[in-house]
Amino acid sequence: YFNFNKQYHNLNTEFILGAEHFKEIQNLFINQTNIVYMANAKFDLAALYKEGIQVRSCVLDVLVMARLICNDHFEYSLAKCAEREGFKKDNAVEEYIMQEHMWQWEVIPGKKQRDKRKFFDKVPLDIIVPYGKMDARVTFDLGAKYLQEIYAIVDSTPLDLPNIKGVFVSETDLTKVFLEMEKIGVKVDTNYCKDALIIEKKKIGK
Repeated sequence: YFNFNKQYHNLNTEFILGAEHFKEIQNLFINQTNIVYMANAKFDLAALYKEGIQVRSCVLDVLVMARLICNDHFEYSLAKCAEREGFKKDNAVEEYIMQEHMWQWEVIPGKKQRDKRKFFDKVPLDIIVPYGKMDARVTFDLGAKYLQEIYAIVDSTPLDLPNIKGVFVSETDLTKVFLEMEKIGVKVDTNYCKDALIIEKKKIGK
């Protein structure tokens, strides 16, 4: 578990990562042949990038892998994936946040329902550290299991049928591509989008 939050409440300075620590962490991600499992990988990659850590290793998002293997489930959070595969996940942080009311409603443009914005940065280290370590363990175990399942699907698919391998490779590559798009930005023709919205609404009778 690494604490990246320099503003952590009542935090002893010995628990704050310094420049020398980031250099050591960078060494973990230099080898391009290594596989790194993440859950919601783009978020993690963005957090690492913010601290100057470039990830050159192959990054596999276990939540994406879960959808490729079976897309019939309603939810693909790390907790739900772990539950379906029989892996134990720590709920202490979620329980603490709810108990201490460390959240607020957040309205996200384009979504009909409100989301709870949870303040993980206010959870004490003695609770968040075991939680983070357990999440890492579960993510690794899920990733290793899912990768074997994807290999099995690829190997068992008849040659005359579409193979999941191409989709898997594309999804893996897109994770880092989307991060680059966020960093650089994407040009959007707003007038075209407004006109297209009017046309599409007419098509569906709105």
